[in-house]
Amino acid sequence: MIASLREALAARNAEAYRRHAHSLKSNCNTFGALGLAAQSREIELGGLHSDAAQDEKAVDALAHTYTEVAAALKGLRRG
Repeated sequence: MIASLREALAARNAEAYRRHAHSLKSNCNTFGALGLAAQSREIELGGLHSDAAQDEKAVDALAHTYTEVAAALKGLRRG
């Protein structure tokens, strides 16, 4: 999902960008990753900005949180 979000950002496709952020938000809420869901929601509602660097920074922060959440969920599965 992060890759799809990055692709939409690179293409400056606002609708796809919003849709991928929305899907990620929904999945995060399902798994209880509320912080990640909140970040996704900000991206979803904020849409693309005129400053692409601002959007890239937001997606990079989202990807970082996603990595942390994924590792925590894997840890729960093993425990």
